[in-house]
Amino acid sequence: NGARHLINYYNHFLGSSVDAESDARVYPSADESISISDEDGVLFKTSLTPGLDGQVNVVIGGEATSYLNAWFDWNRDGDFNDANEHAISGLQLLPGSHDVLFRVPDDASAGASWSRFRVGNVADVSNNGGYVYGEVEDYQININTTNTSYLHYPSKNDFVTIAYEDMWPEVGDYDFNDVLIYYRVTQVIQNNKVVRIDVSGQLAAYGADYSNGFAIQLPGIARSQINEGLIKLRHNGLELQDEAPLEQGQSNAVVVITENLKHTFLKSNCGLSFYRTELGCENSDLFTFDITIPLITPIAPAAMPAMPLDPFIFGSDNRSRNDFYGSTMPGRAFEVHLADKPVTDLGSDSYFGQHDDRSIPPSRTYRDERNLPWAIEVGSQWTPAYEGTDISIAYPEFINFILSDGTQNVDWFNHPIINKTYQ
Repeated sequence: NGARHLINYYNHFLGSSVDAESDARVYPSADESISISDEDGVLFKTSLTPGLDGQVNVVIGGEATSYLNAWFDWNRDGDFNDANEHAISGLQLLPGSHDVLFRVPDDASAGASWSRFRVGNVADVSNNGGYVYGEVEDYQININTTNTSYLHYPSKNDFVTIAYEDMWPEVGDYDFNDVLIYYRVTQVIQNNKVVRIDVSGQLAAYGADYSNGFAIQLPGIARSQINEGLIKLRHNGLELQDEAPLEQGQSNAVVVITENLKHTFLKSNCGLSFYRTELGCENSDLFTFDITIPLITPIAPAAMPAMPLDPFIFGSDNRSRNDFYGSTMPGRAFEVHLADKPVTDLGSDSYFGQHDDRSIPPSRTYRDERNLPWAIEVGSQWTPAYEGTDISIAYPEFINFILSDGTQNVDWFNHPIINKTYQ
């Protein structure tokens, strides 16, 4: 009951040639010995290293959209039936050439092994058995030996919270629920060097009238230091194949998670298009993201930027903002960062010192005359104030924490006024 298909010489095949197999065999007794050598549809563009991403170029022959599935015998036990071995699942591809990413598991066994690629007109297929139209191609692979470790911030299973006020340079209602992101950074380390940076998180609340995007700057890491072809961005577990998250026009590396967070959740259940910020606002939508950022040249851990890197919100294009901007739409030039972080090359520093802002760049930014910031990091998954409730009312110890420069009331976020915070 090996993998096999009927042949359609016009559609649903890999590369430029296709032959038949009545019962596809396991490598090395693969079908090269039968008919023609048709393994011409897949080119491995990277080595296969445990803990990193691999990339293949896949050519879909014919003129019809096809579905790609691929399996790798990661533990080298002679089958494709173990966890994570179905590495590419039902990926819909147009005719032509495509670069496809997949993750090599941490526990992949080093040495020679094999892989199987199936393409056809059916999305959900197994690694064996017969289906109507399509083709099977098997490739020998080699899994590298490596020593991989991980450094998680704040930890493997926890998140910090990044919260923003988006009316900068106006203070606004100071409820710190305009944008609320649960956020984690993982450094992938091989041979004592960081080879990849992974960031994951979810939208926890959105209490802004305005449209904001979300991005991450990697301070001190040049854009040219990122392997752009191997970046992988996923929303809600689905890879965005056609996205280019590494932002153009930046000297530091900046990755854009989304251009508009308001497009990531339904609006019908929550007042003014808000999300989990009002009493009775029980919108169950969940927007999650994760992005893989591979480095061309590994970096010593001591040379990495300080955590949590530099996550920031920015203005969505062609969307109005608060009264300070009048009829002007600042768009991408509007950025709000954590205190004392600089704007990116695409952000505008012309708003520093205006209205309520008392920034003195480059050392002091995004602070008002009382030293209060427009963005904060909380060391846990934090519950925000209700919409329109000043954070100092919902969390009375917050102001003292800020005014003491973080030396007093360090656990202010654990002492809310319950009826003032979102439940």
